Amino acid sequence: MTAPTTTSPWPRATALTATGNAKCGTTTVPRRTRSEIEKARKRSDAAHARHIGLTYGITSDEYQRIYQYQGGRCALCRRATGRTRRLAVDHCHATGRVRGLCCKYCNRLLGFARDSVDFFRRCVAYLESPPAFAVIGERVVPNHDRTVFDGPACDSPDEGGS
Repeated sequence: MTAPTTTSPWPRATALTATGNAKCGTTTVPRRTRSEIEKARKRSDAAHARHIGLTYGITSDEYQRIYQYQGGRCALCRRATGRTRRLAVDHCHATGRVRGLCCKYCNRLLGFARDSVDFFRRCVAYLESPPAFAVIGERVVPNHDRTVFDGPACDSPDEGGS
């Protein structure tokens, strides 16, 4: 029996078993060498330096100094470290001033809030005094599993964590 050929551009789909079926998890693409990975890292670093220089007017050294000043974490959530995905340069859209480094999610939150301090004051007021408590009292949702949420409890003094 002749194995059927495939026109798929994906290397995984071209690896066939003796019966002609595609084997999952196999690839014909060799792994990158250390030198290839290092070259890719240098290209990425150069592209990042070029981007932040042209877009925000800061150097890689200044980015690193801000990063170190913030303790190597997102300025807002303090969770993201930038190891997997670099922290974004946050800036004021009204003045253009660079404010700090934030993770993708916190930077988007600032954007959705349109940098409104009043929005965040309302957020704090909402968390400290939820409107539902005044209307229906404190009610826990059915099948609530506290173990899946690793943040602070809603009634804890430190709402935002550290």
